[in-house]
Amino acid sequence: PDLCSARRKGYHGSSGQDHDTRSLQGKGYLSGHATQNPMMHDWNRVLVRNCDGTAFLASADDAWEVDGTPLYFRGRDNALAVVDALLSEHGLDRATEVVISGCSAGGVAAVLLADLLRDRIVAGSRSRSPVFVAALSDSGVFPEWSKPAPTGLLTFPQFEWIHSHVNASGGAPARCLAQGLAWRCLHVGVALPFVTTPVFLVQSAVDSWHVSDPDRSESLGVLATRIREEVLSAVRAPHAAAVDSCFHHCQEWGNIRWGAQSNAAAFQSWYESRRQEWLKRARAPAGVPPSASGVIFEGWPLMHAAEPWVESCYAGQSGHRLWHQALHRLGPSSTTSSSAAEPPQ
Repeated sequence: PDLCSARRKGYHGSSGQDHDTRSLQGKGYLSGHATQNPMMHDWNRVLVRNCDGTAFLASADDAWEVDGTPLYFRGRDNALAVVDALLSEHGLDRATEVVISGCSAGGVAAVLLADLLRDRIVAGSRSRSPVFVAALSDSGVFPEWSKPAPTGLLTFPQFEWIHSHVNASGGAPARCLAQGLAWRCLHVGVALPFVTTPVFLVQSAVDSWHVSDPDRSESLGVLATRIREEVLSAVRAPHAAAVDSCFHHCQEWGNIRWGAQSNAAAFQSWYESRRQEWLKRARAPAGVPPSASGVIFEGWPLMHAAEPWVESCYAGQSGHRLWHQALHRLGPSSTTSSSAAEPPQ
């Protein structure tokens, strides 16, 4: 893993060198092309950069000093400030539909901050129609391990550090924290049952970001079982998920299928059903209890049954594996470990 002090001036630690404009071609659910993004290609899209390494969860007043370098952990403050600016200056207050999405660390934030951001958006809305908010979390499941992960897999110890050191508890669902689950509430699989905003998970059971040696098929099978267990235990109405057996991390929106249905089509079907249920509740006369959600009867979550992965699962899988093998972060020379003074990323 990288250290925050090493990342702070690069793309993953600073937006200081970002360009004024950025192409979203090929960016899945952010794409403006109807073939890539059928449902949301003509929506307004906002890309919020995660630069503090805490999945937008931290709100630390003071900087951490590491070898004379100040490190700022204020991701949650940044996320809320972006929403406030969008509401006051860029027309978000007139929106009638909003999808809070994210990939990897952003996928964690999309789940944990869903209720907080939804409430902020609803409170700031000036639309004549009520605003419907849902969340889309891509590759945000980082499973817990009760014992050391098998050889060839990675674990992510930063969740406990983030909870203990940078005031991240305000980013976790309050009802989860009330159960005494503490830092575990920063895990999507633990937090999701306590989130009321409808959430759709897109997740690989053999997520490449969790893998250091893709040739260890037995370890990949253990990972697939663990991720599936975590998703199955967490997904309940109104939430849903599409879990595939392809080797990837994010990026394959619309490219992975369950029969004739892609992950993008599955999300759209779920989203439209949740929105219709929400509209019925919003229009119900005062004092009339809403009907029970039908999510549990729709067959969620979708699951690929194959293990450990399906060869040629999508067009770019072989290329992704070659890219993955070249990653310095996961290579044999990547032996940097985190110190007690700062968290691993």
